[in-house]
Amino acid sequence: MARLECQTRADGRVRACRIVEEAPTGVGFGEAGMRATMKARVQPPLVDGAPTEGQVVFTTRYRLD
Repeated sequence: MARLECQTRADGRVRACRIVEEAPTGVGFGEAGMRATMKARVQPPLVDGAPTEGQVVFTTRYRLD
């Protein structure tokens, strides 16, 4: 599992992500989550009907088979 907090831009892209939780540690789930998250696009929050910057939390769960 990896949990990341990212800032969102008004155009829906994410930036300034940081790993806030990773389990188990040391196996690379946080970095893998970071690579995937940087490709994400989100619906930006609206202020007075206009897109604006915000914050989003991504949680990715991995299953080892």
